[in-house]
Amino acid sequence: MALDENKLSPAVCPLVLDRGTQLLLSVAGIWELAIKHNRGRLKFDGGFENFITTEMRDNDVEMLPIGSEHLIEFEKLTPLHGDPFDRMIVAQAIHERIPLISKDAQMRQYPIDVIW
Repeated sequence: MALDENKLSPAVCPLVLDRGTQLLLSVAGIWELAIKHNRGRLKFDGGFENFITTEMRDNDVEMLPIGSEHLIEFEKLTPLHGDPFDRMIVAQAIHERIPLISKDAQMRQYPIDVIW
C-alpha cells in the first residue's frame, strides 16, 4: 500500500483507502520489513524509521503488538506456512478475529478470512 497502491487488488484498494476501515499492522510485519531493509533487500526513502512512522501516521494505521495470547495461538498453529512472521500474523488474525489482507495463497490454508 505504502510503496505502490497500483499493486493492490481491486478488492483491497477501496478497503485500505476508506478512512472508515481500521487498519492494523502487526509488529511481526514491521519486524520483517526491518530485517529486509537491514539486509539491503528493501530501500526506503528517508530511512526505515521515517518510512514506518510517516506511513503509519499518514494512512491512519495502528500497530498491533504481539501479546502472550498471540504467542499461544501461534504455538497451536500447524506450520502450513514456512514463514514464522506470516504465521504470527495469522495467529494474530485468528485471535483478534479480524480479516487479513494478503496475496499470499498459503495464508488461505488457515481458518481466517483472507482478502485479496
